[in-house]
Amino acid sequence: MVRTDAYIRTRKFSRDEVIAINYILKSRAHKFIAAGNKDWLYPEKQFGGDWSSIGQILLPKDDLWRFGGEIYVGYKDGSVHYQDEFGRTSGSHKYLKKDRKVNIGPNDLCGCGSGQKYKRCCQDRPEQDRPAWDVYSIRERNLMFSRAVQDILELNKGNTWEDVRRNLSDIHVKEIHEAFGSLWLKDTDIANLLPRPDKN
Repeated sequence: MVRTDAYIRTRKFSRDEVIAINYILKSRAHKFIAAGNKDWLYPEKQFGGDWSSIGQILLPKDDLWRFGGEIYVGYKDGSVHYQDEFGRTSGSHKYLKKDRKVNIGPNDLCGCGSGQKYKRCCQDRPEQDRPAWDVYSIRERNLMFSRAVQDILELNKGNTWEDVRRNLSDIHVKEIHEAFGSLWLKDTDIANLLPRPDKN
């Protein structure tokens, strides 16, 4: 979802700026590139700047052109669509973050949230091969979900499974589904929560 009224229509690129943008496109292309002229396929031959100068080309004139913020769209059926400035459709990135642990010892709990000691978990892995340390792990989210279910069903207040079977209602089921949905949103990056496979 985009704001078409926020498109920049007044800016024109110089020849050098077009070459710089073509350089970005080519350097980020996964497999194929195309151009209307064969010479345009090799922008690196003509581009003489650095990455920081390209960044300046892409910025709006005053660094702010009605960008940013959040979009809420209400529909006739009462449903609402949310999107932040980066295209994310949930707020999970805000409340599923945790403070990244620093200076942990070998016998401290690992920062990835596995529940294991650091020396038995991530200590020998390069940082790029570790699971994320700045968001709650799969294990931590499952523990949160378990605690939420215990609260909803009042198992932590002495209810037995017989009490749960006798008193279970649609409201309980709805609250359990909502708790699960709040921890495992559609845009959850599962791969980021897993260790990278060993390179053997």
